[in-house]
Amino acid sequence: MIALAIADVGNPFFSRVMIGLQESARANGYTVLLVDSRENAAEERAAIGKVLHLIDGIVLASSRMSNSAIQQFNRAVPVVSLNRRIPGVTSILSDSVQGMHTVVEHLASHGHRELTYLAGPPESWSNGTRWEGLTRACHVFGLRPHRIGPFSPTVGGGLHALEVWGRRPTSAVVGYNDLLAIGFMKAALARGLRVPEEVSIIGVDNVDLSSLTNPALTSLAAGARRLGSRAATAIVGHLRHRSQPQPAVTMLEMSLQERQSVGPAPATPPALPDIT
Repeated sequence: MIALAIADVGNPFFSRVMIGLQESARANGYTVLLVDSRENAAEERAAIGKVLHLIDGIVLASSRMSNSAIQQFNRAVPVVSLNRRIPGVTSILSDSVQGMHTVVEHLASHGHRELTYLAGPPESWSNGTRWEGLTRACHVFGLRPHRIGPFSPTVGGGLHALEVWGRRPTSAVVGYNDLLAIGFMKAALARGLRVPEEVSIIGVDNVDLSSLTNPALTSLAAGARRLGSRAATAIVGHLRHRSQPQPAVTMLEMSLQERQSVGPAPATPPALPDIT
């Protein structure tokens, strides 16, 4: 049995990870046990500890635990970490630096010269690497980046982010994930802002919901299902060899799914309309 520990069972990104992992694990004769940490490192560690005697390996999807806690579990059973690099642990990562380069290049090609990043959980390794990749790309393409947050990586977090963004609005916004970007878009439209005529919005993860918004959300695809499948392959490989796994780092390229939420930069900076 393989344990899959995820940060939030309500986030559709992790559902895709689970599908990819489960398909590959089942094909190799393993079942999957789901552990939901609810974005809480202590809960994650306690839950895994309770089932450790039942499982053969662990896949950590965006774990919030400390490196030392993860390394301790890795000494008991093979561990694969998704979207977080941990010394001595096999890690499979979406290439956020390459991905954010693509995002900023896309915005620059539409004439944007300033953007705001809606930050996610401070404990998230991906949050840090996405911001790092975004600032590097802004330097290359001559954009000024601003960062606000942190916000909950949910639609509700995006609703709150609009008010903070409104204190210093920019023509483009990049969300830590799709849910945050969708919440921001929903709040912006409700306040009378036009998307993308007044503000362009990009999310990350390319969850199914991103294609159903109006306008449809441009999103950086992280390949969640592929991440899950690669994790299962790595875990099964460790288990079949029955030896101390040699840690490896695999980087997976991200791709921009262009939809309707990005347009040319407006001639004048956007302003958040007053509530009437």
